[in-house]
Amino acid sequence: MPEARREGGPGRGRYDQCRAGPVLGAALVYSVTEGVTATAAHLLARRGELDLDAPVAAYWPESAA
Repeated sequence: MPEARREGGPGRGRYDQCRAGPVLGAALVYSVTEGVTATAAHLLARRGELDLDAPVAAYWPESAA
């Protein structure tokens, strides 16, 4: 397996995909928010307040361009 190369300066960057390495910076925040958003959408759907089969424009009219 090739040696991992680090891109970016200290405290940021990413490791290549050939070798597992820590996730730093904004990538970790985005990963957390995706789970929170999915959980919120699921709860709203269970309550009947969100229709998962409805087009996005039903909730966000500006997206229907």
